[in-house]
Amino acid sequence: MSLLFFALLVTAPATAAAPSPTGVVEALYKEVIQRHPLGLWVGEDKAAIWPLLSTRLTRVLNDLEACETDYYEGNRKIFTPEEAGQLKPTIGWLEYGLFSGGDEQAVPAEIEITKVVQGGGAFQVHVLFTYRDTFETYGRPPDDRNTFHWRGIVSVVHEAGRYAVDDFRLMDSDSGKLLPGLPRFFHECKGRHWAGRQRY
Repeated sequence: MSLLFFALLVTAPATAAAPSPTGVVEALYKEVIQRHPLGLWVGEDKAAIWPLLSTRLTRVLNDLEACETDYYEGNRKIFTPEEAGQLKPTIGWLEYGLFSGGDEQAVPAEIEITKVVQGGGAFQVHVLFTYRDTFETYGRPPDDRNTFHWRGIVSVVHEAGRYAVDDFRLMDSDSGKLLPGLPRFFHECKGRHWAGRQRY
């Protein structure tokens, strides 16, 4: 299979039914690259991506949202609003790109689909990410020396007559091992309830 390259030039609307496993992955990362959302997708960002997700993953992210709400409601019982406003939340996904990684990995500049493997009722779409500086990143001209790459795998299933993203697993750059997928990566939640460190 030839390599598929995807960057900001893709113009197909994200909400259109993807005709293939790679098509839904391209639609997903069109939104990720344009929007660069951190943490849970909300508002217009959520509306853009939700049609691309499987029923299972939608349920997982709804549970994660409920867990985040539980976290903040628990804090209201411990801290005054003034105290809470001065503390940094310990929620692990607040500065994390759910479909790309943390820190600079949360803002990929482009992706390349390198391989598709079918098995177990799903397609495993292998993705090579590229990060590049922009002026907005640090308020200075981009430095090409800061460009780097990393890998991940998007699981795609076919349900209700469409292809849908069902999971994302980041590949550890040092060991080459795949990290847990959603929501196992965020072990602070037990279903819809916060079970992590209390609290800030």
